[in-house]
Amino acid sequence: MGELTPLSLVVGFIIAFELIVLATVFYLSISSLPSNPELFKEVRDSTILSVETSLITTLVVLMLSIPVSYWFSRQNLKGKHALRALLSIPYILSPSASGLILLIFLVKNPLGRTLNDSFEIVNDFKGIVLAQSFLAFPIALIYFTALFKTIPPSLEEVARTLGYGRLEALYRIFLPSLKPQVVSGALLVFARAFGDFGASLILGGGIRGRTVTLPIALYFINQYGDIVLLAYALSSYVLIAYLILFLTSILER
Repeated sequence: MGELTPLSLVVGFIIAFELIVLATVFYLSISSLPSNPELFKEVRDSTILSVETSLITTLVVLMLSIPVSYWFSRQNLKGKHALRALLSIPYILSPSASGLILLIFLVKNPLGRTLNDSFEIVNDFKGIVLAQSFLAFPIALIYFTALFKTIPPSLEEVARTLGYGRLEALYRIFLPSLKPQVVSGALLVFARAFGDFGASLILGGGIRGRTVTLPIALYFINQYGDIVLLAYALSSYVLIAYLILFLTSILER
């Protein structure tokens, strides 16, 4: 056994405290019978909706952020940092503020109104995906730009001598060699999308049976005052969060 030090005691205390807090929620979720089984079904549906929207968001964000991040990692243009800061604004804003910005664009801007009228974005599944993508894109941009900066320029020279263009080298050589890091980035995007509340509520509308994701369901359940149902929903949320963090930790080894 390792030596017992003040630092190990602090770490042990923090771990024990978190375990006790989480155990309280899990115990409550399995020790009591549901007062309304139909509401439990709605929690499951909300969890499934959250997973579905987060998976689509992850795919969309990766498709957009990977080439854009690679471009930023390889350019020395004047104003590059200003452009990157512009694209990263949602990273700093609260999710609610980001959702309101998107909502104003979709209902007040002529282009936004056209898009909303054509694709029915507001108060729909697509609105949730748009909100989550708007929030998750800056995280992916920051992560992948830093990742691609680790690629030595000499490897690009080798790729060019083999007849690969810049994007072709990215997708055929560099990304396969960075697969664990790319998967970690995808998990970060998924986690950001899965945890969104404010922007998804504003764009999706929180319509029962249609656009209530798990974080939104937690808010509504808390308003109902059903503590057992709330514990059940929180347990689902915590388990998925733990799985994401556990997988990310494995990939970082």
